[in-house]
Amino acid sequence: MKLSKITFLSLAVIIALCLTYVESKGKNKRSMSKSQYWIRPLIKTAKSYFSFANLAYCNVDVIKSLSCPLCSSIVDNSFGVADVHFDKYLGQTYKYVLLVSDTHKEIVISFAGPKSTDGVHLSKIYTSGWSKLHGERIEKTYLKIYNSQFSKPLKTSIKNLLKKNKETQNYKFIFIGHSFGGAMAVLSAFDLIKTKLINQNESPLVYTFGQLRIGDDEFVEEVNTLFKVIRIVKNNDYMTRLPNCVWSELNSQWKCYSDTNNLMTQYPEYKRYIMNYGGHQNNQHYSGLQAAYGSSFLEKSSRTNNKKGYQYTMNNPGQPVYSHGSTLENQGSRSFGNIYYSQPMGAEVIFSDKFKKFQVCSYFGGIPNCEGQLPKTFGPSESALYYGENVEEC
Repeated sequence: MKLSKITFLSLAVIIALCLTYVESKGKNKRSMSKSQYWIRPLIKTAKSYFSFANLAYCNVDVIKSLSCPLCSSIVDNSFGVADVHFDKYLGQTYKYVLLVSDTHKEIVISFAGPKSTDGVHLSKIYTSGWSKLHGERIEKTYLKIYNSQFSKPLKTSIKNLLKKNKETQNYKFIFIGHSFGGAMAVLSAFDLIKTKLINQNESPLVYTFGQLRIGDDEFVEEVNTLFKVIRIVKNNDYMTRLPNCVWSELNSQWKCYSDTNNLMTQYPEYKRYIMNYGGHQNNQHYSGLQAAYGSSFLEKSSRTNNKKGYQYTMNNPGQPVYSHGSTLENQGSRSFGNIYYSQPMGAEVIFSDKFKKFQVCSYFGGIPNCEGQLPKTFGPSESALYYGENVEEC
């Protein structure tokens, strides 16, 4: 049977399209495989650094002897303690530990602050107002703690180390912390790069576990341009999404609000924080997580157009953080900086409560695709349990 020229051409076009689809699908698979490569080793490495987060909660004697409950799993025992600093401020203990490994050529700095059971103190973080560091807005409580407890002694510790051992000047910096300590890890990395005490080209890494929210959307954007953050979060650790929840001293638990208007009505002290979370561009207020890296923010912000942040997703690693797409649920009026979700800071890796499965979050208009709705109430205990261990116990 002879085929007409039209039939033959039609078949040729169909075959070409099929081959193109197969080739494209193959490329996508290869691209996906390649893009997953950078994040998966870091997720695996994060678990080995988890013991450093536990170490910072211990007393000085335990730290210096590296005899904490999880210390036996500190990488390969090649790390030594170079310095420990601790102090008390308003009844709370704040601490950092500086460790060095000549084997791995790494300088690790681990932070610890109030524990997850200190709900009164943690809730005040988001009612104390804002201050600025290097032009970026950060919660006033964080800056007070950092400036009074960490900044000067930490910089002195690093200067002394680099001066004493010239080889360490080429070592990689790793910042680690759990909950409040995680926020301090981000803040210290930001400050040390901005003050040029450490070189951005040294590719500092930040590993945090159940990190609390820190800074406004423009601070998040700036952090994403400067260094990589791997945020390990357990799916039932809701403290990472404060201040959508308020601490109840009477019941020793957090009460959550999905409607920020209702939250601000019940607790006016949160209003200043929430309404000022989003960036201000051209005299227009933008909702923090809804528009932080969405199209409207890009189009109207002369400040962001030249930035090159990290998106930190399995689909598009190392690319600009700005991600276009529809929000996962209606965020309400732009006049209120609704913040139902955690920040699009670095790579958010959500684990199941038993740490059997994980998902690397993708962001759409600043909103993660991996976080569910907040419960009405929750207790603080889950925030301390990571990888089956209580990170706050020593």
